[in-house]
Amino acid sequence: MTLINKLFMTGLVVTLALATLVTVQPVQAAADQKEVQHKTLGYATEEEAPPVPVVRAFPYPVSDYILKVDSKYAILSLETEDDVELTISYGKNNQKKDKKKNVKTIVTKHQKKFQDIKIPLVDNDQYIGLKLSNDAYDFTTTILVQDGKILNGLSLYSDYFKVDKFQGPSAVYNSYNNKNTEQEPNNTFSNADATMTGYDNVGSVASTDTVDYWIFDLKSRAFLNFYLGNIPSGSDFDLSVMNASGTEVVGGYNGGNADELKLNVDLQPGIYYIAVKHWAGSGSYLMRYRVSKQWPVVGSTKRSRGFDPYNDHYGLDITADPTETLMYESSDYYTDGCYLNKCYKGNQIVAFADGTVSVVDWNIGGYKYAVYINHTIDGQLIQSRYGHLYSIDPSLYVGKTIKAGDPIGYMGNRGDVFDGTGTHLHFATQNNTSLGSHTNATYDSLMVDPLATFFPGY
Repeated sequence: MTLINKLFMTGLVVTLALATLVTVQPVQAAADQKEVQHKTLGYATEEEAPPVPVVRAFPYPVSDYILKVDSKYAILSLETEDDVELTISYGKNNQKKDKKKNVKTIVTKHQKKFQDIKIPLVDNDQYIGLKLSNDAYDFTTTILVQDGKILNGLSLYSDYFKVDKFQGPSAVYNSYNNKNTEQEPNNTFSNADATMTGYDNVGSVASTDTVDYWIFDLKSRAFLNFYLGNIPSGSDFDLSVMNASGTEVVGGYNGGNADELKLNVDLQPGIYYIAVKHWAGSGSYLMRYRVSKQWPVVGSTKRSRGFDPYNDHYGLDITADPTETLMYESSDYYTDGCYLNKCYKGNQIVAFADGTVSVVDWNIGGYKYAVYINHTIDGQLIQSRYGHLYSIDPSLYVGKTIKAGDPIGYMGNRGDVFDGTGTHLHFATQNNTSLGSHTNATYDSLMVDPLATFFPGY
């Protein structure tokens, strides 16, 4: 073969090879899209995952807190940053108006460390009130124990209040609480004082008063906590939540000046009234309601796929309702991550519970655009994950404190949304409690079903 023929044949081979590469690339990209769906969603290892933001675990002045139960006692260990007197009250968690005044107390001396204090379990549905006091403040919270199970823990996101003795009542709930003071008269439905989730409502009841009413409008179905506290010694006020027709949906009737706390009350949208009822004595009180759990998609409960670990699906797929909107067409899947290069926008996504933003990322494996939030729910370390987003709310940043119902972004079809799953939110919850701290790495064995665990009945 002549030199010219050899050069011609070499050039032909190179040309064919280049053409083959050009032809194969789209096919290979499609194959990659198909294959990647079987890989771990999120950060596969601790080395790959970004660090978890460092935040305070407990509200001031608490620096450490452990509560456990056995067959006869709840056993409390507590450390504080200041010397405080610890007063523990406990008794039956009365759900009905025929209450029994069975409040018992344990008082300890001023110190910073309280170790293995035994609190008798006197009923299968019991409250435990904790009050930390010194010359500067009173800190109060309530724990509920039912059938040997602790229903709520103590964290930055739990229900408590703190009174500054130098400045007067100063209710504390996270860093974003709002204050609301009653306007008399408010003793009927028609003149009830308006309030909102997370507001600290301060009122007072005289010996001649019978009730104070507060009103709120719940726009979508949610789980709510109701809290009544800061009741003066020698007084007894009760809590009742009623719907618009006046029917009680939940009530708290503990004896004495014990706090009232109702957890995770599942309510449908509508108008509701909170009544603070006089039983004995007089004085001020603090009342709060807050959304404890919020469905993560506004306007849609449609689901295309459930929690299915047997088929490697460790989350809940919630789809758009009524439909998604085509926002733009992309020429680059690897940049925009939209399935078939068409980028869709669906319903608004919100935080399902109070917590701290742990991840805000636009290129997480499998999820593409995603947000992670760390929570402490009933003493458990839960991380919620929101994947395949069209957009992320610009107000979010790692370390931000967030409330249930705060905006996360919008549903999309970025990342691994193949096999016809289309525009949806992949909502996942990982229980990190056994690790002792939160992590941004994915552990399939720690994933829990969001629907069964947090939204039974939805």
